[in-house]
Amino acid sequence: MLAKNGENICAYDPKGENLARTGAYLKELGYYIITLDFRNVGKRGDFWNPLWLAYKKYKSGDVDKAQEMFTDFINVLAEPQRKNTKDIFWPESAASLAAGIILLLAECAKPDEMNIASFARLCCQDNMDRLEYLTDQIPEDSVAGMNLKGIKTSPEKTKQSIYISLFSMISIFLNQQNLVNALSDSTFDMEDIPKRKTAVYIITPDERTTYNFAVSLFVKQLYDILISAAQESPSLQLERRMNFILDEFCNIPKINDFPTMISAARSRNIRFFLVTQGLRQLYSKYGEEESQTIIGNCSNLVYLYSRKLPLLKMISELCGERYLSDGRTRPLMTTSQLQRLDKQKGEVLIFSGRLYPYVTQLPDIDEYEMFKNYPEMKSPSSQAKEAKILSLKKLIEEIECGIRPVPFTKQEESYVDKIKSKSGNSKMYDNLQDELERRFDELFGGDC
Repeated sequence: MLAKNGENICAYDPKGENLARTGAYLKELGYYIITLDFRNVGKRGDFWNPLWLAYKKYKSGDVDKAQEMFTDFINVLAEPQRKNTKDIFWPESAASLAAGIILLLAECAKPDEMNIASFARLCCQDNMDRLEYLTDQIPEDSVAGMNLKGIKTSPEKTKQSIYISLFSMISIFLNQQNLVNALSDSTFDMEDIPKRKTAVYIITPDERTTYNFAVSLFVKQLYDILISAAQESPSLQLERRMNFILDEFCNIPKINDFPTMISAARSRNIRFFLVTQGLRQLYSKYGEEESQTIIGNCSNLVYLYSRKLPLLKMISELCGERYLSDGRTRPLMTTSQLQRLDKQKGEVLIFSGRLYPYVTQLPDIDEYEMFKNYPEMKSPSSQAKEAKILSLKKLIEEIECGIRPVPFTKQEESYVDKIKSKSGNSKMYDNLQDELERRFDELFGGDC
């Protein structure tokens, strides 16, 4: 229905079933198809660097927006620890350390070094001494300086515990090279999505939640892009509506500011389809107050089946009551009736806008003849290239020798840059670089 109307789609498709059934049909209608396939991570589908857009903002001078996007990234990684600990100090301190590291990366990395691989490498224990050395060099009044120096000056045991929390937060990137490579390059530009007919399928293994953090992060980042695009439009809304279809909504990590997002979406021509198995899941993820805000902003509700009494009671109360001939009332749909909608007939209960609720039949997607005329579509084969990593050793070497300025300081162009620009070639620079690396090895030893 959405494709026939030419609307954009971002679908969380855990098993890849929606891509298989509808991908070829959408492609025939002229859709640009993006598949993030975390079931075959690094081997099939498109690749996406979640740090690239923030880096682009940072280098263009929009530092505040870049910091917001970096914070969203860190919050998604920190959410499991925050949820599973009674002492919030450790995950918050680890998040503060990660914020300083990622800003340092944004300041110093070359474009091809700004990726998950570099971030994870900077967070590793064998880089602690180099990181602390840099912490002493950068200005204390910089955001990165405040975050990093606050951790460095902590008691040694406290500092070690904070680093352990950080390592736990990024452990997924240390153990899965294919994932790191797939998240260190982009095969599409997210800012192009609102500009053309696009369908995004996000596939993850439904038997585990390992990669679900990427779903939350992608949805939040795409939403921010859509809001910016809407603000630039004369009508203050998207010319082509975007539909987020989020199956298993409560199985993906909490999306920061989601109640605000869903409240502001409609006026920007953005729509959310949220699928959940019950109220308890939603309350557990977002808390009761935020959950009520989310539910209140859903103008349509489609009920299929549940055995969960709180949800059954809520649906029954929403249906209202009917008056009996003796003046008594009874629920229009009892909790018992709600448990007995006929699945074989495709019976569903629908609340649509201000209409009275009604029961109708919605056939299974396999019953639609139109899809039988199209072959099943799979995410295309691909191979993520090995990510290029920022070397702290080389960074410190260049700072010590004046090739690069101290991070977060406004120094003039380095003398090596001046030599390169005046000479018109890089031979002199290459010779100097070799000599600097040799001397650095003599002083410090080690690699990377």
